[in-house]
Amino acid sequence: MHGPKLAKISNEKFNNWLKKLGYQVLGKEFSRSVQSGGWPDFVVKKPKGKVEFIEVKSGKHRLDQHQLEILKMLRKLGRVRIMRLDGKMKNFKDETPKELK
Repeated sequence: MHGPKLAKISNEKFNNWLKKLGYQVLGKEFSRSVQSGGWPDFVVKKPKGKVEFIEVKSGKHRLDQHQLEILKMLRKLGRVRIMRLDGKMKNFKDETPKELK
């Protein structure tokens, strides 16, 4: 499995993971397709009120340059994370580059 189908499954699993953590999902990128022009897949409010911007990656897909530029701007408003679903489709790994921390 690869491409948009894998990305949609990854995002759905990540959405469920966020809910288990008690995060309020303020916006999410997937409904019918996974194309956002650089905007992160999720905007969430943590239980204590802080906002996070999260891009979910699957397979071998990497962060595009236009995504990186948008995320750098959003970093000024809250935490930014890049999360990847592992090959077994069970766990997420934080792959946030240093320039976004």
